[in-house]
Amino acid sequence: QHWKDSLSQFKQIEDKSTITKTRMALCIYHGVCAGLAVLTEGILVAPLEGVVNCRIISNEDGSRSLAINYAGPIRSAGGTGQALSVLIGDILRRDFGLVPPQMTWNEIERYKEEVSKYGRGLQYRPSNPQLEIIAKNCPVYIDGEGVGEEVSGQRDLPRVLTNRCREGMLLVLCEGLVLKAPKIIKYTDELGFKEWEWLRDFIPGGDDDNEKITELQPIEKFLSDMVAGRPIFAQPMAPGGFRLRYGR
Repeated sequence: QHWKDSLSQFKQIEDKSTITKTRMALCIYHGVCAGLAVLTEGILVAPLEGVVNCRIISNEDGSRSLAINYAGPIRSAGGTGQALSVLIGDILRRDFGLVPPQMTWNEIERYKEEVSKYGRGLQYRPSNPQLEIIAKNCPVYIDGEGVGEEVSGQRDLPRVLTNRCREGMLLVLCEGLVLKAPKIIKYTDELGFKEWEWLRDFIPGGDDDNEKITELQPIEKFLSDMVAGRPIFAQPMAPGGFRLRYGR
């Protein structure tokens, strides 16, 4: 009911520039949670506990941007749900007249350090150049709740609320946006969002738009950080290997 009330209030506001930062953040938060609840089809852990809150942050030039604060339970939404929650936030950001965040050098370096500290628990760990691409181009500031160890560098940043590793942020950043880039780019193309073109850098063969892929290529990203001793049934697309078909 809170989501419906918030969204109905949002539709009744003609001049959205007059809304206070707190009310604006609350409306966007309810919108993201409602959208994520629809996507997850009743798995309420992700929208209720995976998305902690939304914040309106200020950039160096005085403009305002949207920050979404994620927590560990966002993992239950799956990579596609995680990435689509960012896209939903981007749609709401546009409705409220917010601009993409202007990332500072310290914030980008903070991303790199947290990935190196928490990388063992991730399905895929992006390289530092890949993290820079995401941080500089993502139209929503991805934040998270602090858990685990504290970072050794880039502490006490103005727009980062904790000095601990942010688990929810890492899940959305690494397992959501990176691994599910092919799915997300389909939605952004339909919506005409040119700000998401950077996702093509994470799609195999995505740089060559004029070339058509005639055959499927094996994806070995998830094997790059495989823990020693963990059994592997078959290499990707290997003859005689296994095919797992999942259903809802």
